[in-house]
Amino acid sequence: MDIIHKTAICLASVLCIIGAEAGYAQSGGGRGMMERFQMIDADTDGQVSASEAAEWHETVFAAMDADGDEKLDRKEFMAVQFGRGADPAKRGPRYAERQARKDARFTEMDADGDGYVTHKQFLAYGQRRFAAADVDKSGSMSMAEFRAAH
Repeated sequence: MDIIHKTAICLASVLCIIGAEAGYAQSGGGRGMMERFQMIDADTDGQVSASEAAEWHETVFAAMDADGDEKLDRKEFMAVQFGRGADPAKRGPRYAERQARKDARFTEMDADGDGYVTHKQFLAYGQRRFAAADVDKSGSMSMAEFRAAH
């Protein structure tokens, strides 16, 4: 097979992948996933690095910590809604399920069971989730890894 045919096959494969990811992001099961990934991918290189993920977690913590005391109670944690969850008219039928998972994450992060998630606990949890999502251990997360983790 000559270089022109190889290039054409490679280009067709890339276009199929892009089309599949765009379709997934717009479908009911993945709507909003691409937008969230792009918000975290600050340098727009198509990968979320550990530092980009850490920055995102810092931003999220700051948004949730309403009283600025460097710890979150369950009410603060549950009150902040991102994406479609922020608009009650756009929450959809799985909103209650997502809130239940969010509530379970709070319990998981509150390792000492004191009813608060400290800044340190929140960031450590984010690091663990990033490490688990980075299945190829490349130090960055692809859209496919991000999608699988969420």
